[in-house]
Amino acid sequence: MWKPTQQPDELYHFGVMGMKWGVHKARKLASAGKTEKHAATLAKIDTKATKKLNKLNARYEKKQAKADRKFDKAERKANSLFTSKRSAEKAFKKASKAQFKANKAALKGKKWYEQMEKSYKKANISMTKENQEIGKELVRQVRANARAMYAATYVRG
Repeated sequence: MWKPTQQPDELYHFGVMGMKWGVHKARKLASAGKTEKHAATLAKIDTKATKKLNKLNARYEKKQAKADRKFDKAERKANSLFTSKRSAEKAFKKASKAQFKANKAALKGKKWYEQMEKSYKKANISMTKENQEIGKELVRQVRANARAMYAATYVRG
């Protein structure tokens, strides 16, 4: 009778260390083709980043403009002779909510910009100057809005 030479609880693998089943080694690209492909990929990434950053910035600007209009309306109500204190407070409350939404949009843009900055650093490439300026402006707006909201709540307190 035939007797196996291997133990039944042992696993034998005849191959290269670290090799996975069904995976072939990738062929190396020529350096010229590789750099062209890399440049095209970077251009595509930068285009998407610019589009997203512009969209976030436009959203923030739209919400900030709405908040400014509501604050102007609230100021007019507060300074009017025919307006009650309650309706003026209500208008300021609406304006504060609109400002909160603008702050939230600016914060979202800031977080996305900072995340992209980290991604660009890891890839050893830099953002375009336009994107850097938009991102830095969003960061400045978040800081300014935070100070303004703190001051407003402290005064009305």
